[in-house]
Amino acid sequence: MQSVEGPWRILEADGYLTPYQRFDFLRAYLATVPDERRAIVAVGFFVGQRPIALLPLAITRRFGVATAQLVGAELGGSGCLITGRGADARVSDALLHRAFDLVRKEIGRLDLVNLKNLPPTWFERQNPLLFLPHWRASDDLYSLAIDAGTFARRIRAKRRANIERGRRRLKELFGPLSFRRATTSAELSAIHEAFLSQRGQRFARMGIDNVFAREEVVSFFLEASRQSFGAARPALCFHALYAGDEIVATACGTFCGSHYSMYINSTAPGPAAKYSLTAILMQELMHELVACGVTSIDMGVGDFPYKLEWTDPIPLFDSVVGISTVGRVLAPLIMARGMAKRLIKRNDRLWSIVSQVRLARHRLHLFGERLWERFGQRAASAIAWCSLFDHAVQVL
Repeated sequence: MQSVEGPWRILEADGYLTPYQRFDFLRAYLATVPDERRAIVAVGFFVGQRPIALLPLAITRRFGVATAQLVGAELGGSGCLITGRGADARVSDALLHRAFDLVRKEIGRLDLVNLKNLPPTWFERQNPLLFLPHWRASDDLYSLAIDAGTFARRIRAKRRANIERGRRRLKELFGPLSFRRATTSAELSAIHEAFLSQRGQRFARMGIDNVFAREEVVSFFLEASRQSFGAARPALCFHALYAGDEIVATACGTFCGSHYSMYINSTAPGPAAKYSLTAILMQELMHELVACGVTSIDMGVGDFPYKLEWTDPIPLFDSVVGISTVGRVLAPLIMARGMAKRLIKRNDRLWSIVSQVRLARHRLHLFGERLWERFGQRAASAIAWCSLFDHAVQVL
């Protein structure tokens, strides 16, 4: 990363990249979420001494197969080829394949290039990575241009009245509402703790493990946020909606230029949950973002009905390129798996079955933990069966 910091920051200052490709964001991620199996290789494209594009890739080896993906792709954000002025007329499918060949020569072997969640455009510029073969991803990105009048135009009068009613009820029950961005370690710790609790309870109801509670992810969120204190466009920051002294909703997001991306949000369960918490959070967040010069937002990758109230869906695409003989055999299989995933997520009946299986897996996992706490080694056999079921569900 350090060897390409100069060109990266030049392109970031006046270029084309998503918030999840900012240098500071990814540097914090790689520092706090280490992976000994991961190698980072960046290919730079120059005209003379001037950088016009950058392709940062993470190379991993699994079962002997070397796969390249965009750095940070496992976070689930959208990605592009990082480009600057003059790149559009120069980048082509052939040039991208030359870049892949350079990577192969650098690391000794490359079988697959697996690129996920590629938007067709970003800030009205084409994504050059879509010169490669591609197909629809399983999820969409939800985005919108915003200004001071967006809330009134976007949200119907009846819905706005319901939101205001929710504000009044929250004030009556808990105290005055306030919206704050974490700018100190104490504020960050309190908001992050509320976020973990709220998300953990929601994931438990869905039958999903709370990935945000993993030690390395906690370290990433806290460290990236601390490093951004005082920045006009933080690489990562937390906001919170307070009702009295209670944190009833949170948002975690990142900036790039005049764009803000909400990575994840959370809302409190219990009595407060009845009063349009997400809507109030979004209204307050939009107001603050517009005031500081943000002109567009997204609510991240993933299809959830509540996002449609605030943003519009943008199709995303995946691309898999086989580089070696092994890679060319595997590429169609990965493509078929991606298409099947999209089919399942868009079929209510199939998705309901998957959701029920996830919930059963989560409950069985908790059952195994309780057995171990109570009976220790005597529970080993039962836990083995739980583990077997767990692996089977992950394959599904």
